[in-house]
Amino acid sequence: MKSKYFDEFNIGDCFETEARIVSEEEIIRFATDFDPQLFHTDPIAAKHTRFEGLIASGMHTLSLSMGQFFRHGVLDGNNLGSPGMDDLRFLLPLRPGDTIRQIYRVTKLSPSRKKTDRGVVTMQHDTLNQLDEVIMVFNCMHIVARRP
Repeated sequence: MKSKYFDEFNIGDCFETEARIVSEEEIIRFATDFDPQLFHTDPIAAKHTRFEGLIASGMHTLSLSMGQFFRHGVLDGNNLGSPGMDDLRFLLPLRPGDTIRQIYRVTKLSPSRKKTDRGVVTMQHDTLNQLDEVIMVFNCMHIVARRP
């Protein structure tokens, strides 16, 4: 994907990342360090929870999705950070062996009034599994450089 400047985005622009498979080992490794709950770290104990099996931490799902987004390259070299995200929802669990990808679309464009070299591109990020089910959704504001 070619990197875009703020001025090159349009409301409604839609992009899709490459898919990736998530392994049991990486789910356990992330959760052991950052979210050590049984349904994230112990495949046997997880069978006896409401999830009926191991699931990834929501923060792991978010991290994987953001990694896919940035590797996609639409903001390479033009990303100036983010003031945050809104409306983060975990709709379905991410399980070992699932294949995820992200579809993201531009929902708002806000040129900066104070710093004319940039603007905020707001995007809705949907993370989908191999069944095309949306498992997570959030809106993220990306500060993006304008064309010099």
